[in-house]
Amino acid sequence: MSATLRHPATPFRLLLLFPDIGSLWAMQRRTDMERTQVATKPQSGNLLAGWISRQKLADELGVTVETLGRWQRQRSGPACVKAGRKVFYRRSTVESWLLAKEQLRTRKAGGRR
Repeated sequence: MSATLRHPATPFRLLLLFPDIGSLWAMQRRTDMERTQVATKPQSGNLLAGWISRQKLADELGVTVETLGRWQRQRSGPACVKAGRKVFYRRSTVESWLLAKEQLRTRKAGGRR
């Protein structure tokens, strides 16, 4: 039995034992990177596809722009990105935030006391 099999496996020893493992790892890494690039690439060619401005979000939620600013300062609102003076929200982040805020209303028997 060779001495390399008695010691813990190191990347170099693994390459000696399994010469194709390096190419398999590189191929998997490249596939992971391609998936990431496809997921983050705007679909319509518009740079801001999937993003919404603070004004439009305020209109959709029925709150004021000042309320969104206050939520940002208090870190209680959806995450946002600032580009100069402009503030943008990722639509998927806003949807996730809304789902997290969703609560079931349960009514206690007997009402108020």
